[in-house]
Amino acid sequence: MSSEKRANEMLKSVRQFIRQSNRLGENFWTGASDVGLFLSVKPPSYAEIARRFLAGAGSQEIRSDVGNRIDACADALRGTRYLRRWSPAIAIQTTRTATQLRMVQRASPDRVRVILSNLPVDVAEFNAAASGRPRLTLDRLKRLDQALRSAQKASLAARRKQYASIVLFPELSVPRRWMRNLARHAVERNLSIVAGIEYKKTSNGLVNQAMGVFPDPWENAAIVLWTKRHPAHEEEKALRDLPVPQHFLSDDEQMRRLIVESAHCRMSVLICSELFEAAPLSEVSGHVELLLVPCWNRDTPSFDHLAHATASLLVHAFVCVANNAEASDSRIVAPIKEPRREREWCRLIHREENQIVWGDLPVAELRRVHEGIEPVDSGLPPEVRREYRPLPPGWKPSR
Repeated sequence: MSSEKRANEMLKSVRQFIRQSNRLGENFWTGASDVGLFLSVKPPSYAEIARRFLAGAGSQEIRSDVGNRIDACADALRGTRYLRRWSPAIAIQTTRTATQLRMVQRASPDRVRVILSNLPVDVAEFNAAASGRPRLTLDRLKRLDQALRSAQKASLAARRKQYASIVLFPELSVPRRWMRNLARHAVERNLSIVAGIEYKKTSNGLVNQAMGVFPDPWENAAIVLWTKRHPAHEEEKALRDLPVPQHFLSDDEQMRRLIVESAHCRMSVLICSELFEAAPLSEVSGHVELLLVPCWNRDTPSFDHLAHATASLLVHAFVCVANNAEASDSRIVAPIKEPRREREWCRLIHREENQIVWGDLPVAELRRVHEGIEPVDSGLPPEVRREYRPLPPGWKPSR
């Protein structure tokens, strides 16, 4: 390829990056020309590039070659040579109802440590975010910092056991303006995070999302968003009762459910009340070993029964619920028949306190159950061996 043609291809990738930034309403590169950004002495990181290209991963617009497009843009902006590797780090496969994002990484570990954060966020902060005036206070930053430090300690301990780990924060718990800093922190610490992000205000209504950051050991990362498609009844009423009433933007029913397959396992996210909806549950059934549920929920008794039903009868996965500290009751529920004590893998009830709880989940073992493979003989006597619940009727594993 001639030098001129190569330069034109690189500038084309830079223009794609600028268009993606503009579509997301971000002003970090407003007014920047393709040549100016190409010559920037401090270009965007790989993670920031991936975040923009993967922003529509749950929509119909995502392209199957997005991994190559990310690599080409990173090569153009950062002078790297990612396009020369044998395959892109991020691969996309779509079905009628789901988008599966695969990260090419090392083999998945036998266990994954899921760390649930009981992060306190009060109603005043909810109201401020919904009204378009988020509270970005020092006290709030300290709370988030404390939660991240505790999670980092638990993650490092898991790494010493050669477990992967992931941190789950509650719904609407992180200000949207802190997203980039949180993602950068996760990449620098090699800490996978799924966090509920405060409302995004649009001309058509409020958008409720969760952000997932999945770094690799080389400071690259996939950063994706899950969007809540319908509001909870109580959430809708709270928005309507604000001094300036707000309404929730119900998303396109044709959007696909995003499934992420990383070094942890196959996982997806349902935001709070989506756990009550039949369609999201059917879309993830057969696709995941781990279902992450960031919540802001006062009705904890209902979630108690629902989480067990989802884990055992509907999705057949580990269901991990991180609730706001206002009501607390964060938990991990397992689709296990015996021993019964492992059905409630771990649980934390500590209202108004900034605490964490974690569980080391045998996701590889569950995946073998899903694939119909005989479990590895643990050498334990039959009476203490782990037995999983039967797969739901009509349950079909993804291929």
